[in-house]
Amino acid sequence: MWRAIDALREEPCPLGCRKIASLTPAAWRIRVGDFRVIYEVIEAQHLIWIQNVVRRNESSYKED
Repeated sequence: MWRAIDALREEPCPLGCRKIASLTPAAWRIRVGDFRVIYEVIEAQHLIWIQNVVRRNESSYKED
């Protein structure tokens, strides 16, 4: 999981990421194994802000 998070430095919107417009206009998520990494790309400051890392489970699928 840490490799995927670290890779966001080079590619903040990698293949398979999804925009989460319901949080903020700059919020994205990636799936890494059993986890979801929710983050925000703040381009003006060249910043990737990790908001949350959550384990996916049955209730995760009901939210989609």
